[in-house]
Amino acid sequence: MTVRKLMMIGKRRARNSIGSCKYRRYSLALVAMVATTIMVNCEVIASAKADFRAGWNAYQNGNFIGALKIWKPLAEKGDPRAQFNIGVMFAEGKGRAQSYKRAVQWWEKAAENGDAEAQHNIAMAYIVGNGVEQNYKKAVDWLKKASDLGLVRSQYALGRMYDYGFGIDQDQVKAAKYVALAAEKGFDKAQYNLGKRYRDGKGVSRSLGLSAKWFLAAADQGHVRAQNHIGVRLIRGKGIEKNPAKGLMYLILATKSGHIKAAEHRAELSADISMKDQKAAEKMANSWKPIR
Repeated sequence: MTVRKLMMIGKRRARNSIGSCKYRRYSLALVAMVATTIMVNCEVIASAKADFRAGWNAYQNGNFIGALKIWKPLAEKGDPRAQFNIGVMFAEGKGRAQSYKRAVQWWEKAAENGDAEAQHNIAMAYIVGNGVEQNYKKAVDWLKKASDLGLVRSQYALGRMYDYGFGIDQDQVKAAKYVALAAEKGFDKAQYNLGKRYRDGKGVSRSLGLSAKWFLAAADQGHVRAQNHIGVRLIRGKGIEKNPAKGLMYLILATKSGHIKAAEHRAELSADISMKDQKAAEKMANSWKPIR
């Protein structure tokens, strides 16, 4: 899972295991808001927009105390962007002494004003026990709220909670449902997880074709483990049309990223691949770029 951007960034990813997310995305949250706010909050009063931008400019220049002075009046008037960002600043110890407890308090204000990012961060706080007592049930409640608002990472995280039975009854069908929602919106970790689910028939009907489809989607975004899986599939033609050159390309990419199993598969399967396809694979790997 993860936390997203301070009310100013755009998208980012998270680790697979539910308890490992911590707060490494709090800073990212800042950047997402700039893009999101400019495009979505078009009806905000001009002066408020100008004030918020001034705070953002101060933050970018490392003037955290200045940013806090600008954002706090906005936050006290109920601006969820400012409330969210102040929470991030407390979580990161920027402009104020670090305090996860204060961070959560500000996120709760933003969450009450319908901010999905804040709802997600509160859920993460309850999962890891930062600033609040660890409580998986409350985490699930917040993830449901953010998921209902369409936040992709919350949908994926909620799917994992159903998967493990943390804070809610274990239910693989519902786990697959929420993971699929995130996968369909392009979240690579969800796509990889959905590929495994179709491979194993976990919460869905087993399908090698759909498994390959989702492994490929994640691999094209640079998901290393997915590249290993789809590389082998393409070389063997398992659930997808056989294409040794393309399959080897993915194994080369995963190997370069340090995936040990991919390196083993590359060594094992290269012997059965023609020199022509091997050269084509190397060429494709050298020019490959992730699809975002």
